Amino acid sequence: MNIDEQTLAILPAPSRAKLERLISERELAAAAMHAANDKLQDAIRTRVLLENQVRQQLDSFQGFEILPPQEVFRPGAIKQAKIDTEERAMAPVRAAERRKKAAEEAHERAVARWREYYFVGHCLEWLHGIASLGAPSFKHFTPPLPRVKDAVAEVQRIRRELESLDAAWRAAENAPLPPKTVRERAIAEIDRIAQAGALELNPYNRSGGPLDLERAITQRQTAVRVPGADHPDLILTGKGPGPTVVWLLRDQLVEKVSALAAGLPVEGALDDDEREREFARIAEERLRLERLEEAFIVAMEAEGRFIPRRRNADPRAILEIAEV
Repeated sequence: MNIDEQTLAILPAPSRAKLERLISERELAAAAMHAANDKLQDAIRTRVLLENQVRQQLDSFQGFEILPPQEVFRPGAIKQAKIDTEERAMAPVRAAERRKKAAEEAHERAVARWREYYFVGHCLEWLHGIASLGAPSFKHFTPPLPRVKDAVAEVQRIRRELESLDAAWRAAENAPLPPKTVRERAIAEIDRIAQAGALELNPYNRSGGPLDLERAITQRQTAVRVPGADHPDLILTGKGPGPTVVWLLRDQLVEKVSALAAGLPVEGALDDDEREREFARIAEERLRLERLEEAFIVAMEAEGRFIPRRRNADPRAILEIAEV
């Protein structure tokens, strides 16, 4: 993904320089990967061609061609001559196979190195999205590094904490509602349907239907022709008896729902506000840890040590920026 000058301009100078350097490194890694792939394909073709040539030569070889006349009729001489000749002829093929294997390993390393820059694409997508929403104001921000004995071990510890936060996020996503909330919402659902099915007596109706019950509980099929369809669709109109049944049994349904709610799980339950607060807490802590992680990675790069960044690392941490 390319990035234009206007989008880059929203970054503070140090962050922009860093992103441009990372893009350049990714391009170099991609070039190395393509070069390694070209060498691998050449090694594969060379090995196949060489083996085909040798096989053609060996297919026409009888064995006696290289034996002195007195050796031709010695038992096993021709067979051994063919074995020895094939061994010598296949030596270049085996060498080509070793070169192909080395090229495969080099290609795998180059691909792995290129994949270490997946996070750059994630940063570019995020930056494009942010720029499309307007012109946010960012400042360069790097947290102070705590003193640690082993920076690599500290990064590993941070990543374990990030995994724990991922688990906490999933737990919040899948958390049940508190039984009290479920009961309240279920009763509200019952009341909404019961209200739709409520009946009233009309003292002014002299036609023999003071409840207008038939109209209230009857569903009818109505043909509706959809443009382009061969046959009309039949749809049901009218409320049907369901809402009226709910109106009649409202109190029994509430009692049953209350009994069901009493057996719902309580552990880990979150209402909507609690769930949103938990998401906010996790997001804040995650960004704090990712900023520290990036600060350690940058410090180690300055010392000539390299730790691959995570593909889904927060672009704000990677680019060392904070909103003003």
